[in-house]
Amino acid sequence: MRSEKNTHHCLSSKLLFRETEVSVKHFPFIDRKEPIRRENFFYLESERNFAKEILFSEIRPGKTLKKEKNMESIVTYHATKVSPQEVQRKAEEQYAGGYFCCEAVMSVIRDAFQADVPESVIAMSSGMSIGAGRSGCMCGALNGGILALGMFFGRTTPDGPKDPKVNALMALSKELHDWFREANAKHAACCRVLTRGFEMAEGEHKKQCIAFTGLCAGKVAEILCRELGVKNVDSEPIKGLDAPFLPPVHEAKAV
Repeated sequence: MRSEKNTHHCLSSKLLFRETEVSVKHFPFIDRKEPIRRENFFYLESERNFAKEILFSEIRPGKTLKKEKNMESIVTYHATKVSPQEVQRKAEEQYAGGYFCCEAVMSVIRDAFQADVPESVIAMSSGMSIGAGRSGCMCGALNGGILALGMFFGRTTPDGPKDPKVNALMALSKELHDWFREANAKHAACCRVLTRGFEMAEGEHKKQCIAFTGLCAGKVAEILCRELGVKNVDSEPIKGLDAPFLPPVHEAKAV
């Protein structure tokens, strides 16, 4: 058994992850060949026990440590397998069918994971549309995605800013935010920036919002599958846009 003291020294990601199925993204400092600091390693309560199992136990050739479930849901859900790509498609359909972006995300996530929450949870997202009540702030699809994550992993007790539960949720919210900024090909999350130059609710603007709704819903489904231990049946991850949606070019009128 490797002692806790000795384990602190010079574990590279190549050594640690060769015999495990742990993503390096969870432990970004391990690539640095320097002592591992406990305060850096255990930065999420949800990772704590699994991290201890890896670092403070003997890793034998052929031994695989799998993390099947990261976080506990505060709501009951019944799904055992989910297709994030199907969630993406249904979210796009629901936006095109009359929901706003954030409503569509909440609706399809609730349905896909068979969450035991009333349909009225969709309504709490309605005001977040078009950058929060048409204010042009954070994209409504991203707002809906963060609300959907909170539906599963939020808290109901005032346990302060150091509460590991709320910090774990905020880490997931940031993951979604950062991914969406890249995936939308505009490197922005602000509705005002994303829709600049478009005719609202027309043509390319509507196509863009439909696509953004699908992206956020699909990515949330991927995150939930990973964190809840629900089987992701897709062979490929949700992919971002190859190119940004652009507003129409208006020809100058002849004088």
